[in-house]
Amino acid sequence: MKNISYVVFILALLAGCNDQEPTLNRPADVKLKAVQTIGKGWTYQESYEYHSDLRINKIQWERNTPYTTRGLEKYVYDNNLRLSGMIREMTGIVAEEILYRYDGLQIVEASSYSNGIKESNTIYYYNPAGQLVKSVLYRRDPLANEFTIEGEIQYTYHWHGNVYEVKQFVFDSQQSEMKLHTTRTYPAYLLDRIAVLDSYPSLPTVRLQKNLPEKYILTTPSSQVSVEFAYRWMPDGRLLDRIVNLLDDSTEHTIYTFDQ
Repeated sequence: MKNISYVVFILALLAGCNDQEPTLNRPADVKLKAVQTIGKGWTYQESYEYHSDLRINKIQWERNTPYTTRGLEKYVYDNNLRLSGMIREMTGIVAEEILYRYDGLQIVEASSYSNGIKESNTIYYYNPAGQLVKSVLYRRDPLANEFTIEGEIQYTYHWHGNVYEVKQFVFDSQQSEMKLHTTRTYPAYLLDRIAVLDSYPSLPTVRLQKNLPEKYILTTPSSQVSVEFAYRWMPDGRLLDRIVNLLDDSTEHTIYTFDQ
């Protein structure tokens, strides 16, 4: 999405808003076109392009802080139209190619390459229900020219299938053990509302959140912060926006645009 006047953009969307709660959820056949988040002194926006069969083709993004950084994620498919990889480009950074390896229908490994050199490797683990429960990251040590473990992420779920906790660990090489870095907890969801995107992204083929989270709690070894989400919908049930009130009295306003 091009960088247009944010005020005009917001007013145009709000003009279609209805204070009355809609009776329908977001129509399943409506494609997400763009997402824009406006924070205190920064903005971030993504635009989505699709193939004719609704497979995602590419995502273009732009971040202003106020320095502008742009990037692109191009999705690659094999002859059977299964996602086989991704190409990531960002201003001033060497392009990254990611290749996926499958076990049946699940991605179990993602290998990242820059200039033809393998830089990192992520292994994914699933439970018998097919839910992602752990990912382990290995990164190339350029001095030793070998891969060393860097960290892992663990996932647990509610009974309704939405992610409950995301625990991020970093590997302490001196003590040769994983140490908990952050825990992100999603205690409650709006079960009658379909999520447009995961608020904690993992893999393109994995959805951690089928429904909209009401809030999350971020816990570190030294602090705990609770962040609540407020949503509004268009009259036809499509998600209009999300507002987050932060501890410094600032807000983050995310606006969703769909193809008509």
